[in-house]
Amino acid sequence: MPKNTDLNLFKVFIAIYQQRNLTRAAEALSVTQPAVSNALNRLRANFNDQLFIRTHQGMTPTPFSESIIERVQEAIQLLNSSLSSKEIFEASTSKRRFSISMNDLMEGILLPKLIERIQKEAPNIVLECFHVSRSNLESELGKGSIDLALDAVVANASTQLETHKIESAPFVCVVRKNHPSIKDSLSLQEYLDLKHIVVSSRRKGLSFEDTVLKRLGHKRKIALRIPYYRVAPLIVEQTNLAITVPRSLVDENKFKVLELPFELSNLKLNLYWHKNAQDDPGINWLRDIVSELAINFVN
Repeated sequence: MPKNTDLNLFKVFIAIYQQRNLTRAAEALSVTQPAVSNALNRLRANFNDQLFIRTHQGMTPTPFSESIIERVQEAIQLLNSSLSSKEIFEASTSKRRFSISMNDLMEGILLPKLIERIQKEAPNIVLECFHVSRSNLESELGKGSIDLALDAVVANASTQLETHKIESAPFVCVVRKNHPSIKDSLSLQEYLDLKHIVVSSRRKGLSFEDTVLKRLGHKRKIALRIPYYRVAPLIVEQTNLAITVPRSLVDENKFKVLELPFELSNLKLNLYWHKNAQDDPGINWLRDIVSELAINFVN
């Protein structure tokens, strides 16, 4: 491939790959559709490959495109980060768009205060929040699809990822205020006799607390398994079901919050970012705010 290839062509390549449509790629890049078509023709000539083939599903990447897309995305992200590190980031006037991956537990704890803080310090910034699977974190952070990620501590994590440790508040058992059988304290037998909600992204398998109970030789009664924490308090409020969650997730004025009758370690998380973004002042600004607000997770 010619050494003097226009780097903007790679932005077109990424846009077509993501959009699978030339018109939508043009809209994403704020250019005309003929400009995208022209850029694609130049890329095809440079690479001596069709790159994308028009099918009923849209512009389908060729095997060669699939083989280089991740490296192209990472290279563009590294270049952008290098350029960003030379810029002065002014939060009050910035119009940057940041993306964070976190599950709904952390969304419930962090997002309200994070948005409040951003609106005060950087009213023109746009924040996107969604969940990326743990197996894809390094790839998504490396190519800049996300800027930060909050997730469980991963053993043998890649050396390309930087981390900041976060630990949750202690776990508690939560039931509705007027629960008919639970008073102001909870014995182990009472806990086991309750019907529980399990929150897990997996369809099968033991939860964190059930694994601990199994080691102790106990088993609780599971009445409901759901993938998200956000709906659980609504169910607890209207039923006799119980849920075990970090204390910081619970409004103690609305629920009866009880100490667990067995020892359960606090949930440990990491805030992840890629080494490519280590010197990006905008990401550093956001990372510092998230780290600061995450202190509320332990209180």
